[in-house]
Amino acid sequence: MRSLVRRPCPRPLETDPDHTSEVEVLFVAETPGRTRLELEHRHIDRHGPGWQAVSQGVGEDAGWPLYLARYATLFATFPG
Repeated sequence: MRSLVRRPCPRPLETDPDHTSEVEVLFVAETPGRTRLELEHRHIDRHGPGWQAVSQGVGEDAGWPLYLARYATLFATFPG
């Protein structure tokens, strides 16, 4: 089973959709006690000149790896 939730950013940094990237997060139930998270951050090139730095930044330790580790820690403490 896959769940897709789309929510607009409450305070977008960029208001022109032609200059924004997209993040898709899927929660995939693998077993009754295990869910896999799939994350795709796409269209980073829409950020314009210098977009490569954005791409590199979200892949470094202070980007997606940090936030995914925080979520993993948070949800590991949930009873279940």
